[in-house]
Amino acid sequence: MSTASFLALAPELRNRVYAFYFVDTPAGSTVPITNSPLALALTCRQLYNETCALAFPATIFLTKCWSLVELLAKVERLRPNLRPAVEGLELAIGVSDFLTHPRSLDGLRFADAGLRGLKELHIRFSGGPQPWEREVYIGYNLEIVLWKTVAYCKNESLKTIRLVHHGAIRKLDMVRLSGGMRKKLPLRWAPTMVWEVRSNPQDEYFELVHNPGQGLEPRIVSISLVEVSPGESLD
Repeated sequence: MSTASFLALAPELRNRVYAFYFVDTPAGSTVPITNSPLALALTCRQLYNETCALAFPATIFLTKCWSLVELLAKVERLRPNLRPAVEGLELAIGVSDFLTHPRSLDGLRFADAGLRGLKELHIRFSGGPQPWEREVYIGYNLEIVLWKTVAYCKNESLKTIRLVHHGAIRKLDMVRLSGGMRKKLPLRWAPTMVWEVRSNPQDEYFELVHNPGQGLEPRIVSISLVEVSPGESLD
């Protein structure tokens, strides 16, 4: 069906197609724009206007920007009304360059950059195996980055963080990562916030849980760590 004939359908029918297309789009790692939910929105101006509010939450955007200055410059290119609609982000960064950079220890400030609706974060680390001493240092810094990103940087919508690497932190597994994060409690930069680390019995993931009290629902952020071979898909 051509774009012209599709747009000739009644708006009610087009809306049913949109609902099916975007709801059934599989979640996971980023895909080329031509295969992503944004492909339909980029077909023409009318389809963009009709579907961008659905396409943006269904798309995992890829970026190499992690500092607040870089994120602000990137996000400013989006229309203000679309910024909260970005719910998925994949951050592709060098494990050593990022986790040994002093500014990374401030956490990832997506909300301050305008991405207040971000729910799903994939961090894809590039780089080869590190010496043991350096890997210990990198692992310690990763624990700080995760806690700061979740508990300090106002990323209140964030629900999932998936860490993927190609052997750069091979000595760090789910048990060690969750244990290291548990040892940092209570958080010195958020002493009034009650957090706990809940381990999954199968160790496929663990959860950072904030209990606000007063009958309010706890906030839960799931963390997973995956090692893949260099030629293996990140999905």
